Amino acid sequence: EPIRATTLSAFEDHFKPVGFSPSSWCCAYGLAENCLYAAGQIETPVILTLGRNSLGVGERAMPNDVTDGLRVPGCRVPLQKEVGHWIRIVRPNDMKPCCDGVVGEVWMGGKSVTAGYWEMPELTDETFHAEIGEPSMRTTSSLGEASVKKLLANKDAQHLRTGDLGFIWQEHLYIVGRIKDIVSINGRTLHAHDIEVCAEIACSLLRPGCCAAVAIHETIKEELVLLAELREDTHSTSQLEEAVAAIVRSLQQNMSLTVGGIMLLSPRAILKTTSGKLRRRECRQAYLDITETKDGSQLISTYVHLWQQPTKASDVPPAAVPISDR
Repeated sequence: EPIRATTLSAFEDHFKPVGFSPSSWCCAYGLAENCLYAAGQIETPVILTLGRNSLGVGERAMPNDVTDGLRVPGCRVPLQKEVGHWIRIVRPNDMKPCCDGVVGEVWMGGKSVTAGYWEMPELTDETFHAEIGEPSMRTTSSLGEASVKKLLANKDAQHLRTGDLGFIWQEHLYIVGRIKDIVSINGRTLHAHDIEVCAEIACSLLRPGCCAAVAIHETIKEELVLLAELREDTHSTSQLEEAVAAIVRSLQQNMSLTVGGIMLLSPRAILKTTSGKLRRRECRQAYLDITETKDGSQLISTYVHLWQQPTKASDVPPAAVPISDR
């Protein structure tokens, strides 16, 4: 689960009267393949404001001069000699290491990394035996000796590919999304979670954490569509239309995105794994099944409301909720 700056602030405000101190937080990053802990320590959260259009692979997220963007908490990167493992940021397309501040895939190496997946040799080899390539001349020529040495550290070791996207800045790791959850729309690289949060904050009828943003490329143009679960079943047609307008307006004004379709679902209808993670790929297929046949899908049998035409600017209510947090 991503760490939300708004959650930290809300918790601090609620428990401040009984003595909670922000210095008691421990923003942490971990995964089962590394026996859980990877980064983080007890400290006052270090939060960066990032531009939404600079979080694609290979793009420089920091330094920047953004004042109104995504606020992302960082996790302190531990020293290798203290924990026995290390974290690297690598471009997944050519396996070259990234400089600090540049977005790439998070790779890990060291004694804490597990041997692999049980009786899954091909996936184990792909995930646990990755090797970092040589950095480009363009990268090394712009760095000092210490930075180049850091870039080449543990280069020949085998690494775990986490599938997470992020960057390191001033000894903190910032997670911005997952490779499989990237949404590419008209040349823009976006993270599904950021789109989903923008929609959820804009409409109180939606259940938090139950909205899936996916891209549809089967038509002539690329389209962004959302499948969103409602808190309750009992809503009038006008309420559902207002909900759609609020979502479209928020995505237009806060992320400059045009929505191609929105499907509103009954409570507990969104597709998730047994551990509660969104099954975005299956949600996308369900949307295609339903819109192509105008009938149900084996994945999602029914829906409450389906909207497929972009709302004109004149039809959208004027107020929009500013989105500044994940």
